[in-house]
Amino acid sequence: MVEREVIHVAIAPPATLDQELINRVAAIIAKNLYEARICLTGKIPKIIANSYNMQTAESIALSLRELGLVAIVCTESELRKSPQIYRAHTLKLEEQAILFQDRIGQERRTESGEIFLLIRGRMQTYIET
Repeated sequence: MVEREVIHVAIAPPATLDQELINRVAAIIAKNLYEARICLTGKIPKIIANSYNMQTAESIALSLRELGLVAIVCTESELRKSPQIYRAHTLKLEEQAILFQDRIGQERRTESGEIFLLIRGRMQTYIET
């Protein structure tokens, strides 16, 4: 028997939450209002829907994006994949990107729209004169 892969739809919770948004999201993800509210609160992105069909998952994500939410579709294998570790020491916010730099000076530039979650860090700001 061939096992099908689960496809997840995740969202970044919105800055503001109103009842109309909760109602519409609940209808899209086929959950009750209480479950939808839990999915939309907080600051940590959450998986809010699962499917075995990529087309269904993409359709759900598109409907959520039309509501102004940040929605991402990923497979179970993508979630479980061991990423190459890059430990950033500093980051610099640019106009449309974020520049990460490690302790030995290597830099990685990532478009702002591609950044979904920073796991851990400390913020220190300074002003150059």
